[in-house]
Formats: sequence, structure tokens, C-alpha cells
Amino acid sequence: MDMLVDDILIQILQTLSVHALLSLRKTSRRYYFLSKHRCIWYARFCAEVLARNLPPPGPHLPLSMLSATELERRTLRALHLEQAWPRLSANMLVSTEHHGSDSHVDQVVFIPGGTELLTVQGDKVVHWLIVSWPGIAQGLKRVGEWTPFDEVPCRIVKDGEAPGVIAVGPREPLG
Repeated sequence: MDMLVDDILIQILQTLSVHALLSLRKTSRRYYFLSKHRCIWYARFCAEVLARNLPPPGPHLPLSMLSATELERRTLRALHLEQAWPRLSANMLVSTEHHGSDSHVDQVVFIPGGTELLTVQGDKVVHWLIVSWPGIAQGLKRVGEWTPFDEVPCRIVKDGEAPGVIAVGPREPLG
């Protein structure tokens, strides 16, 4: 492969898995620099994240505005969150009671810092502020809510390595 021109190598690198790409990067300076090309990480982001319907991490920006470094970071982050998804389910509280109203809570996730939490209520994520009043223990104040465009039941996943990072994705049906 060392005899091939860079353009051909870049086309080959675009087809490699992220794991293979990161492994090849360690073999030589040439492969390291070639593996940093934006077109390679654009292809990997589209194939590994978007085509597999993984929630793209980070603020929503057009792909054309993302650098090679940012595309690589977001691709690796999405794959890490996908891998950690089942492992993180122990960090949630799940209710199996069905009240048939807006009061049904499927999941509660505390945000680091202890003053805020998120609840999942069917297809809606609700943001709450934990407030204290003099003479009263604590209460909740609804700050806002978010509903996905397709209105499917959702689930929140916290990243065990970066406690301030969460992802929202579709919830698997029970049973």
C-alpha cells in the first residue's frame, strides 16, 4: 500500500471501520496524517452514526460546518455512547405503573450538581429544577420540555465517563 498515491489511499481509508482506521493510524506518520482528512471522517460519521440512527452528540450544526477533528470526535463519542448504553441503564429509575395521564413517569435522571433532574414521560423529556423554600423541604419546578419530532417513547442515557453528558434516544419496547 505504500506505493499508492494519497488519493487512492484516502478512498481506501474511507471504507475502513473506525477501529481499523484508528489501528492503521498507529502504523506510520503517513497513515496518521492521511487518517486525519475530513472526507474520511465525514464518510465514517455518515456510515457509523447517521446511517445507524445513533443520536449525534454535540450541538446541532450542518455537517459542512464541522471540521475533520470535530467529525472524528463526534463519531467516536456516538460510538462510545452506543457501547455504554446498556451498561448505563442501572442509573435510571423506571416506573411500571400506568396512570394514562401526563403524570406517568418512565424514567428519572439526576443532572450532576443535584439541583436539576430530567424525567421521561412517554415521548416527552421534562426538565425540572429542585427548589427549596424556607420551612418546606424541597419541591420541583418545571423548567421546560422537549418532544422528538417522531413522537416515539424515548430514554435518557448518561455517560459514565463524562457525568455532564447525556443522550436521548428511542426506548426499546418492554417485554
